[in-house]
Amino acid sequence: MKILSFFILNIYLFAQVKTNFLYEFGNFSNASSFTISSNGFIYVTDIGRNEIKSFDTLGNQLKDIGGFGWQSGLFDQPVDVFANPLSVFVADKNNHRIQQFDRNLNIVGAFSNRNDENPEYSFGFPLSVTISNQGDMFILDGENFRALKFDMFGNFLTSFAGIDAGRFRILRPSSMAIDSRGLIFIADEKAIKIYDSFGNGLNKIDLKHKIKNIRILFDEYTIVTNDSIYKLFIDNDSINIIPIEISLNEISDIKSAFIFNNKLYLLLFNKIQVFSLEP
Repeated sequence: MKILSFFILNIYLFAQVKTNFLYEFGNFSNASSFTISSNGFIYVTDIGRNEIKSFDTLGNQLKDIGGFGWQSGLFDQPVDVFANPLSVFVADKNNHRIQQFDRNLNIVGAFSNRNDENPEYSFGFPLSVTISNQGDMFILDGENFRALKFDMFGNFLTSFAGIDAGRFRILRPSSMAIDSRGLIFIADEKAIKIYDSFGNGLNKIDLKHKIKNIRILFDEYTIVTNDSIYKLFIDNDSINIIPIEISLNEISDIKSAFIFNNKLYLLLFNKIQVFSLEP
């Protein structure tokens, strides 16, 4: 598949995707992030309780683990979570590590190198983690304000979006996501900055309000800002941004969003709400 070195950006604010409320579930203290794996499991990180909970897409709770601490399986501010069909990865912010679990939330291991002698690939206070289709791990480094790429064995490959990245430098990043083509999207204040799989900057999408989160599943792109929720459509030469209409609750209460099987899943601080998307 061809990956362009630039995009033509079109923003259609006059069109809207309409929604209908279906159901809600969950009971969180202060949910920070959630993810939906491609095989239909939902994982939620709760920084209020330093826990992870898993659900099916109907809202049935499957398991919860965690608690405050630094030992394996415990957390100190689990701020982000990513899942593929086999594994779950959690950015355990104040423990300066990425913890890995199997899909049933059994601990597999942890990845951390903050105290490594080589500053080129050390990281601290990780803000976000995502895994490519090739198994490479991308970490949003909250201590050095850059992104790092490691292979599936933990070997350092490259860093990008740092102080030498020019207009693609990140200053106050909040989240990161990757699509099936290997394009990396980083939310940085009021902009989405887009990089190729080698960390080269491609384009920047400027929005009017601070971006809380960007999520991608089956190349369905969803952005939550302080003011709106957007669905992105990306083709070979353009990005179109369409607002999603939500009338049930204030946008300011929404932390993150996913589109999965023509449904919109919204994460609030205490629950998940599910909506159908009108054609």
